[in-house]
Amino acid sequence: MRTLASKRERWVILTTRPADPDAVTADEANDGERIECELLAASRISATGATTVSEASLCEDEVNVPVQRQFEGSLTAFSLYNEDGTPSEDDVILEALREFGTRVWILTSKGPEHTEDFEDGQGYSLYEVLTDEPQEPSDRGAYFKQVYPLFVQRAWTNKVIAAGSS
Repeated sequence: MRTLASKRERWVILTTRPADPDAVTADEANDGERIECELLAASRISATGATTVSEASLCEDEVNVPVQRQFEGSLTAFSLYNEDGTPSEDDVILEALREFGTRVWILTSKGPEHTEDFEDGQGYSLYEVLTDEPQEPSDRGAYFKQVYPLFVQRAWTNKVIAAGSS
């Protein structure tokens, strides 16, 4: 069945590694900082082409074999400021990602409305990332924004929220 994507993605920053990344619990997912309402559609964490090896025997044509998965990511987020121009303490993305080399886990989920809590049996993907230096966006129109490049260290994709508490 087709599902409209509008308002049906949940994004969470976790500052501590879930006990079992292959089986994140609803409690662990719900304890993270929800960030989907501060992200622009340009935000992305995704697989890219795998590294390959090509080593054919004398009787084979060229053979490409995938060796290692690769991922890339960046978050484009609204920047929240106080009236005096200082960053707002409500800017959870800035607070979590402002320091170069910070390690966080980003959990994404598609399907349920973005306002819903996580429940057992729902799908998710989890990415362990290191942050690069935040960057200025190329688009300076409308709201202030910040781009957060991410170096994906590990990924657990197409998983299901586990039953039980953390």
